[in-house]
Amino acid sequence: MVQGGPTTADVVSPATMGLSVSHELTPKLTVAGDVQWTQWHSFNTSNLLNNATGIQTTIVQHYQNSWMVSAGAQYHLTSAWTLRGGLGWDQSPITNEYRSVSLPDQDRYMVAVGLGYAFNEHLSVDGAYTHYFATHGSINDSSTDTDALGNRAHGTYQLS
Repeated sequence: MVQGGPTTADVVSPATMGLSVSHELTPKLTVAGDVQWTQWHSFNTSNLLNNATGIQTTIVQHYQNSWMVSAGAQYHLTSAWTLRGGLGWDQSPITNEYRSVSLPDQDRYMVAVGLGYAFNEHLSVDGAYTHYFATHGSINDSSTDTDALGNRAHGTYQLS
């Protein structure tokens, strides 16, 4: 029987560092780039303490540090209309060895397009669409996915 009750969690959030640049090549065209690094290995363990029972559970994530890189452009068609677009790559902090069924993350590639309309210098409306593409992933003898009998998860998946 599992006893419920107040639980506390000891979780360290990962630090992130980033560098973004933009440059107006012409009055109509601006280009931009972004690089981000996330220190996911600091999130490797989380400790949960059931205050009613005194039982502590440690969850091990096995995350690795990751990078995200993107580039984009903005083009002013007219004084009112603006086009935007970009590409990016976001590295997963989850390695093949420790991928879990509950979080089957994988590296992602991003494509974005946008359109803006300025009614005047104080009022505009903007819309955008971003699509993420992910590669096929696999789960094979993942040490984080065992059932009560010790069976391990094996298989492939497609993120969408």
